[in-house]
Amino acid sequence: MLKISISAIGAGLLIASTNGGVTNLIPSFLPNNSYKLAQNNLNSANLETQVFQQINQYRVNQKLLTLTRNLSIDNQARIHSQNMASGKVPFSHQDFDKRVKAINITYRAVAENVAYNQGVQDPATTAVRGWLKSPGHLKNIRGDYNLTGIGVAVNNKGEIFFTQIFLNSEFNYGDEDLKLLQIWVLPKKMGVQPRYEQKAFNPIDRRQKLQTVVSPDGEGLGINQDAWFSLADLEETSVEYKLHGKGQGVYVFVISGFANVNGKELFPRDGLGLEEDLHIQVFQQSELLVMEVPMLSS
Repeated sequence: MLKISISAIGAGLLIASTNGGVTNLIPSFLPNNSYKLAQNNLNSANLETQVFQQINQYRVNQKLLTLTRNLSIDNQARIHSQNMASGKVPFSHQDFDKRVKAINITYRAVAENVAYNQGVQDPATTAVRGWLKSPGHLKNIRGDYNLTGIGVAVNNKGEIFFTQIFLNSEFNYGDEDLKLLQIWVLPKKMGVQPRYEQKAFNPIDRRQKLQTVVSPDGEGLGINQDAWFSLADLEETSVEYKLHGKGQGVYVFVISGFANVNGKELFPRDGLGLEEDLHIQVFQQSELLVMEVPMLSS
């Protein structure tokens, strides 16, 4: 295995704005003076698959949502790697805005990592490990993206070029219908620095009980308000919910199934607001969202 100094990984971070979206561009290179290549590792399609799997495995380990490969993004990433491998463009993010335009997907944010190496036994792992050691590249890998494309190209010198594009599209590319619930909560303090968090929660931890997913005290995602959001996946059981203090109210939303909340029958997509502790009873598999917030004073 080659020993590579961390200082040689990455050439900086450039943040720009393109069509209203956030763009992160990060080049990375891994210098090497060995030219004995394992030829069976140089299949470009296999290398692309390896990069994709390793990046997604890292995101799973970090409890982040996995990325979905997109053919249009793959194509643009592949063209850029081929252009760098042939010397048509330098090792860089040159024409990134043109690649994004050619992808032709409406996006909220987009980013790109590039890398190259030569003479290593495991080129894909070497590239990914280089990215993970670089704060700029890692930021892109951990970012709020749902689509990706990967392109790998090898030239006659044995140099291997990698391009991975990350994109956040609000379009549902899955094969299941997507239902959204938009929730607005007034902040406790105004004028604070905005922040963004993303976290995956284990469904097992809400089986037959309430799982806190948002809170002001460090449990789940943080929020600038005395508010607690909880999920529950219940079946033929009952649970209790106690308010966190005076002046608090709670809203129960039935995602699926049926529930009896303090004597009130609720059906799918029903909601009930109360200013008291809850006794929740279900008789079949049901998913609930419980939202506790401070009540507005009159």
